[in-house]
Amino acid sequence: DHAMRNQELTDGTLTTEVQEIVAGDQYVVVVERATAQREGRSLDMMCATTYQMIDDVVAEMRVLPFDSQGWQRFWA
Repeated sequence: DHAMRNQELTDGTLTTEVQEIVAGDQYVVVVERATAQREGRSLDMMCATTYQMIDDVVAEMRVLPFDSQGWQRFWA
């Protein structure tokens, strides 16, 4: 649902380019570059997305943008 909603909000322009993946027993961290267009605004930012895994299923996902204020401005 999260990915589908973000694609709607950006008219399908949201893309990510994986830079690094770090995995452990319970967490996976993906460092990625996100780009998108929305309502005349542009996003080009590095993020770290964390996934908490329970029984091989994503239990929680958090996006941690490197520029939280720029991220908020884009999605506001």
